[in-house]
Amino acid sequence: MTGSPSGLRASLTFRYLQRILYLEPSRPLPDRGLSAAMSWPPLPINRPQAKGHAENGYMCDLSASRGTEHLATADSSSDLQPVQFGRVIGSPCARRVIMHWPLLLFLFPSSLAHAADMCNPADLVGPYAFQLTGLTDIAGPPRPTVSLGRVVFDGQGGLSGTASAMFRGLLLGNLVTGSYEARSDCSVIWRLQDDSGGFQNFSGTFSVDGAAIRFKQTDPAGAQHGIMKRTSDACSAADLLSEYTYTVSGSTTPMQPGEVPHTLSAKGTLGIAENGSFQVDRDCSVRFGWTLRAQDGEVAAPSTMSMRGFLVDGGKEILAFQTDPGATVAARFNSEKETPQ
Repeated sequence: MTGSPSGLRASLTFRYLQRILYLEPSRPLPDRGLSAAMSWPPLPINRPQAKGHAENGYMCDLSASRGTEHLATADSSSDLQPVQFGRVIGSPCARRVIMHWPLLLFLFPSSLAHAADMCNPADLVGPYAFQLTGLTDIAGPPRPTVSLGRVVFDGQGGLSGTASAMFRGLLLGNLVTGSYEARSDCSVIWRLQDDSGGFQNFSGTFSVDGAAIRFKQTDPAGAQHGIMKRTSDACSAADLLSEYTYTVSGSTTPMQPGEVPHTLSAKGTLGIAENGSFQVDRDCSVRFGWTLRAQDGEVAAPSTMSMRGFLVDGGKEILAFQTDPGATVAARFNSEKETPQ
C-alpha cells in the first residue's frame, strides 16, 4: 500500500462518507487495502425509488454555502440527485452523520473544525468600539502607540465614526469614514480615511455572533493587537456596573525637562461608587479620573490618570486609554471575575 498518511486519510474519509450518506457507487470501487476496513460496521444502502426521489435515500450537501455542491460518486451515471442542505436535517442521512461523528472527527478534523467557523456577514452591523495597541515606526524608530475609537458598520459595506490615538505623548483625533467587507469564513477587512485624507487598512476575524473582532493594522509598521466589541446605540450612567476588574499597561514619554520615562503594568479592582468622576456620554464614551494605587513590583507610587474609554458589551466592559500628555497607556475594565487578558 502506498500513499501519504494525509492522502490515505482523505481516501478513508471519502469511503466512509459514501457509506453513511448513502453515496455508494453502483459498482464497487477497487479494493485498496485498508479501505476494506471501512466495511465495518455494515450499513444498509437505500437506493432511490425513482430519479429525483428517495425513500430514506439522500445525497447530503456538506457545504451549505455552496448551494447544491455534493460529493461525487465513482459512477457518473448514478441517479442520486443533490438536495439542499436544509432539507436533509432530521433525515436518516443526517442522523447517520451525527451517529458517526467521532470517527469523522478523527479522519478529517481540520475540515470539520473549519465547517464550524461559519459566520453571517449581516451580523456585523451597528456601532462598535475598538482599542488598538502595539509599536509603529511610521515616524522614525519603533514607538508604542494606542488607539481608541467608535465606528458604525452600516450593513452595506460602509462605515464611519471617530478615532483617537496617543502617539509620542500627544493625543490625536479624527473623524473617519471608510468601507469594509465581511465574509462567511468570519474574516473581515476594512479601510478608514481620516479628515486629513490619510488611509489606514485593517483585517481581522469576527466572532460567530458578530459581537467581537480581533484585528490588526495591515499597513507597514501598523499596530498588531486590536480588539473591537459591539456597543450600544446610546448609553447613560445607568449602564455602568458597580465594580470592574482591570488590567492596565503602557509607558510614558518625557514631555518636560527633568521627566524620565517609565513603564506601567498593573491589575486590580475598581469600584464605581468609590470614584464619582465617571461621565458617560450618549455615544457610550466614558471619561473619568483615576488614582492608581502603588503596587509592589508594578507601580512604584500612586499615579493620577485621566482616562477616556467606551462602554461595550452592554456595559460589561470598558475599553480605555490614558489621555494625559506623555502617556501611551491602555486599560481594560471587565465585569467578570477573571481579569481580562
